[in-house]
Amino acid sequence: MQSLYVQTGLFFQNKGYKFEETDNYSDYYDDYYKTTETAKPMYLEIPILASYRYNVSDAMQLQINFGPYFGYGIGGKMKEETSLYGEKESKEYDYFGDADETCGFKRFNCGLHVGAGLTFSDHYYLGFNYQFGLSNINDSDDFDSIKDRNWMISLGYNF
Repeated sequence: MQSLYVQTGLFFQNKGYKFEETDNYSDYYDDYYKTTETAKPMYLEIPILASYRYNVSDAMQLQINFGPYFGYGIGGKMKEETSLYGEKESKEYDYFGDADETCGFKRFNCGLHVGAGLTFSDHYYLGFNYQFGLSNINDSDDFDSIKDRNWMISLGYNF
């Protein structure tokens, strides 16, 4: 049996990235300049997905999900580590906000969510999803537009 559903929920999402840049000025300096930036923002997200479901067997159902998601940043940190000629410096910032001590990322985020998954024995779910961010989360004029892109693996239990 196949059918079309609307699927929604409230999700706590822990996202993040790591960026490294190294510049070896010459052969004389092994570690002339290196910077590492690690961010771990946290969001509450509400997806509103059209979910097409197809019964593969009596015990297994395939789900194809597509639709928008809306997120709001609730916290997170960014850590920046810089090394110049071996001298290390480390700074930590709040990921969201307006003050000078923050990274300058916007709290609101939205985009498209696409995914597929399998439901086993009417209750257990395993899914793979991808999110395409549509909103610019950059709150600074110093950089171009920044949009989220996320791969996710979902494990769940349906009531």
